Amino acid sequence: MSLFNLLYLNTVLRAAAIAVVVLAAIAPSVRASSFQPPDDTAPRESTGGASRTSGLCPEDPIGSDALVPLIPDTNHGYTVSDRPTIFVYVPETTASEAYFSLEDEDYMPVFQTTVPVPAGGGLVAISVPDSAPTLEADKDYRWMFTLKCDDRIRAGYPLVGGWISRYDGNVNAQGSPAEMADAYGRAGIWYDGLAALALAVQSEPDNQALVANLEEFLGSAGVQGAIARF
Repeated sequence: MSLFNLLYLNTVLRAAAIAVVVLAAIAPSVRASSFQPPDDTAPRESTGGASRTSGLCPEDPIGSDALVPLIPDTNHGYTVSDRPTIFVYVPETTASEAYFSLEDEDYMPVFQTTVPVPAGGGLVAISVPDSAPTLEADKDYRWMFTLKCDDRIRAGYPLVGGWISRYDGNVNAQGSPAEMADAYGRAGIWYDGLAALALAVQSEPDNQALVANLEEFLGSAGVQGAIARF
């Protein structure tokens, strides 16, 4: 083999090695984060519906987006936190506040609060505060989120919700938000995986890798189209 060919081969090998190193460094940040529901997860009853097809207040234009509870299509999800964060997408609406309620499996109130609604719509995160009772492991809790139309809550007003249970096992979730979400998702832990990605996207809305991970995570749980509304 000529000297020229040896030098060329060495250059190609070095370039290939550099490419492998670069790909290895990039791969964790763009790895898709998907959710795998546990085998014991059965669909739960829906906790509410909207009064109209738009799912908004009577004063809002018909045809607008509806409330979207960010929860798997089984209406149930696990958390490893005793005070989790729950997310709801709220479209543009005349309501300025929403009412949130968390109940135990005997329908006894655990935590209730009102939360402000973004003027132009957006993602609303409700975190259970330290002042509220902690979620007990292996128990079902029901949460509900309804818009306060005309600063009031009435039957038939837009209402969404879901079920949540605390898992008492260990989940090794470390690293970037995408890596944490992937670990939670593979373990069947919905709320914490979503929180890792959603909060990261809220802080870096122009980070397309994070947005793609959030879209994959939501889509793998049957929450279709929600990311396009953020």
